[in-house]
Amino acid sequence: MHANIHRLGETHWQLFNECSQGMLQSFLGSLNTRGYPDRHCLTDWNVIGEWDGKFRLQHAQSKKFICFNKRARITLRFNGTDAKCTFIEEIHDNGFSRLRSVWKPELFLGFNGRGRFQNPLSYHLKPRCFDWIKLVRYVPESEKNVCSIPPKPTTPPIDYSSFIHKAARSNFLKKVSATHDSLYRSSSKTHHIT
Repeated sequence: MHANIHRLGETHWQLFNECSQGMLQSFLGSLNTRGYPDRHCLTDWNVIGEWDGKFRLQHAQSKKFICFNKRARITLRFNGTDAKCTFIEEIHDNGFSRLRSVWKPELFLGFNGRGRFQNPLSYHLKPRCFDWIKLVRYVPESEKNVCSIPPKPTTPPIDYSSFIHKAARSNFLKKVSATHDSLYRSSSKTHHIT
């Protein structure tokens, strides 16, 4: 008899915006759709579902929720229990998903071609900017909070020998001196009063 093995982890979404051709990402505290699919630390979202099909999107790394504010703009919040942070997914005939706000059903989540937030009032004028492709992936517990830090570029150490110091000092003093080679030499001719 084999033991029942349960894998621990999370299911993450990545959302590809049709208008900007990029992934929804949280970058330096703001949202845009200029993300790349291999940058999971920026583009992975936890989907916290409710029994009636509504859900909230929580950034997997920062743990902040996508919410509308009072002016119907997008923001990130740590507290996502408000209706402004709750969405319903609508799947259309073209295969794309649209994310409708529970707070105000006339609001959809959208971004323009430059990856910036698209005013929800333009939904009927630019419906493509509100179309999403949903990529779902399972993330094991061991990889949940692992973000790769890009390696620092290695530069050779500078030799601070007295010879180099004197040469650099001499070069600098030559440039700022009042000689004919100086950067500060006046180009106008001076007239002598006789």
